[in-house]
Amino acid sequence: MEKRFLTPIETTQLIATNGRRVLTQPLARTWVLSLLAGFYIAFGSELATVVTSDTTAHFGVGITRLLGGSVRCV
Repeated sequence: MEKRFLTPIETTQLIATNGRRVLTQPLARTWVLSLLAGFYIAFGSELATVVTSDTTAHFGVGITRLLGGSVRCV
């Protein structure tokens, strides 16, 4: 039988292992990864702003929020 999910103990061990890996990785790698994460979030926010800037006048508030949320996730 195939195991699909981790047990709570396995999940805790995996989180601790990944935390140790992040704490011991080089500072330059952490810095670059944090910059890339910030760029990714900023790009999604800017795209959502561009998409929702004029759609309220044409489609209404509900569709605008749906489009903004969908684009932000992409």
